[in-house]
Amino acid sequence: MKTFLNSSIQGFSLILLIFASSTSLLFSQAEGELFQSQMKIYNKALEHAKAARLDSAELYFVKFIESTDQKDEILSLHGMVDSAKKLSYIKLGEIYHTQNSYKESNKYLLASSKQENFSILKNLTPSPNTKVLVAKNYLKLNDDALALEQLLPLIIPNRKMHNNEVAPLAYNTLLKKYDKEFLQKEFEQSIKDWYKKPQGDQKERYFIRFLDTEIYTHKILPSNLTPTEVENYVLRTIRNTEFYKLLFAE
Repeated sequence: MKTFLNSSIQGFSLILLIFASSTSLLFSQAEGELFQSQMKIYNKALEHAKAARLDSAELYFVKFIESTDQKDEILSLHGMVDSAKKLSYIKLGEIYHTQNSYKESNKYLLASSKQENFSILKNLTPSPNTKVLVAKNYLKLNDDALALEQLLPLIIPNRKMHNNEVAPLAYNTLLKKYDKEFLQKEFEQSIKDWYKKPQGDQKERYFIRFLDTEIYTHKILPSNLTPTEVENYVLRTIRNTEFYKLLFAE
């Protein structure tokens, strides 16, 4: 199974090491020692995971998570431990998936979504991949509806949220319940009914609603485009997706 221990997560580990080495400037001695001891456990877990020693990695990730149960306002403020905890949940989810423990895997993967990221590290969490793995677990547990809750919002990807498995997984899961012609009509109608709305930064984003699921097209368009140009751009974006090509293939 593909691991999510990519260069970004390894880079996160390096940041933690640098941060840990400067704790004397930020924390009391006791706080710094606690942080450094937690990071040693975490980095040991990563070493075992990278070397595919999954049983040992599991033990160290669990040990690290347990060590973070100690409440510390300063460490929580900086968020580094919380970010490492989030990635630990993801790695445990991966490990349990490889062991066919699908409920246990989803317990950790879904818990990871509740962990806040340290502000400069937000892009390190592979959320689309995590959602796909959650969906795979649900499929193994014969819960197609929950699997589709994870997959459908991802069928129109962008550069930051892309996973090649999403389109075929979503398409094949939908065909278990729906006729292809019905899906084609529903999807074409959802494209015709595309809409826009402002997000938190007040910039307008573009959406469709397919099978009661709101799907973000991930596009912020220049303000000088005409309405026709905007519509053409949105429609072209959707019709160039792998999901659309699968759905409308002969």
